[in-house]
Amino acid sequence: MVWQPGKTLRGDRYTIEAILGRGRFGITYLAWEKNGTRVAIKTPNDEVRSLNPAKFDRLQRGFVQKAVKLAKCRHPHLVRAEEPFREDGIWCIAMEYIYGLSLARRATAKLPEVDAVKYVRQIGEALGVMHENGLLHRDVQPKNIMVRLRLGKPEAVLIDFGLARNVGEAITQTRTSGISDGFSPLELYSSGRKCGRYTDIYALGATLYNLVTGKIPPNAPDRKIHRRALRFPNGISDNVRKGIQLAIELEPQNRPQSMKAWLKLLEAPPPKPKLSQPTRHIPWGALTVMFVLCVLLGFLLALFFNSIVGALAESGSRFWEGAESRAFARALAEVFAGILAGALAGVFAGAGALTGIRAWYLAGAGTVALTGIGAWYLAWYLAGGWVVLVAVGGVMAVVGTGALAVASKTLLKSFNRFHTFLILVATSGLGLALGGGWLMWWLLSHYISPS
Repeated sequence: MVWQPGKTLRGDRYTIEAILGRGRFGITYLAWEKNGTRVAIKTPNDEVRSLNPAKFDRLQRGFVQKAVKLAKCRHPHLVRAEEPFREDGIWCIAMEYIYGLSLARRATAKLPEVDAVKYVRQIGEALGVMHENGLLHRDVQPKNIMVRLRLGKPEAVLIDFGLARNVGEAITQTRTSGISDGFSPLELYSSGRKCGRYTDIYALGATLYNLVTGKIPPNAPDRKIHRRALRFPNGISDNVRKGIQLAIELEPQNRPQSMKAWLKLLEAPPPKPKLSQPTRHIPWGALTVMFVLCVLLGFLLALFFNSIVGALAESGSRFWEGAESRAFARALAEVFAGILAGALAGVFAGAGALTGIRAWYLAGAGTVALTGIGAWYLAWYLAGGWVVLVAVGGVMAVVGTGALAVASKTLLKSFNRFHTFLILVATSGLGLALGGGWLMWWLLSHYISPS
């Protein structure tokens, strides 16, 4: 018995307009609701009605139970179903009529990944609601996903629940009409195997593969027997590729066991936070203190090296005649001594900047050694005595090391280690050269006269 256009159902609430299609187990009619809304009404098809009364009644009871559960599933991306009703001895269910095209018609070519993932995520969330209500769809594929416009934006809606079953229900018999090659998992090909949430996850993963590649994946038996692998084109993100591969694992236990867990795999990793560039602030105060100390240290070192190179200058003066030649040789030797002093201080400063906090031991030791030697000669030059030696050398060592540490740490907040190294070397080298040059200028003017 097929209802003709004009047939009214449930009193006069629904009026049949036409037959929308015949499925594996039912007929779907297009009808008008009394308030002017179009609906789709699904009933068992001729094949089911032709069964013996006992079997037909059993299928009818299953249809009603499934319809009641389906009516409780409310989700924006799940076709809305009403409570079942009986007409002419046949149970019926009225469902929302979706205007739009199926993804099978839209996906004649591959979709952009962002759109495909968006549609699959919407359907996955809808399936999650079905699973919570104890139902499996069992026939997820692009032709059962409609795309409609809602508030001007396209969205996916899952339809066709002709194969829906309870979660955990075993397959009692296999039918080619119940199989969708490429989208049906291995358990639907064998009787006696239980279906679970992982069954819909396989089908939705295969759907995503179809949307992003434009190709139908190999069917499950071929993949198992011939070990046919999926081929992914370039441009598919790693998280989508991994999500598809896990969803369509042949053995159910190897797939994600919940839709929520699988959808999480599709999420793109969060972008790495952009590190804010440090403010390039130069600690002028610390550098000034270090510069002044290096000037004084350069003076002391030049004084120290003056006595050392004196002997070299005197011995070298044998090749010249006259006091002026000897004085010039002495001053020239002191120039090289000053350069050596600046190089040593630069090494200590650079080592502290490049190697971090442990290098302050090296920098401190070097500062103590150099300033201690210079302070001894300063004390001898002024008045002599250990009190002056300890006081001047100790103060310069502590203050110099502290100034170098503060300047380096402050610079590292604004510059990398290499640039900090250059700044410290330039500052200390300039200070040492200025201090040593001041003494050398005095020596040159003292030893070399215009006459």
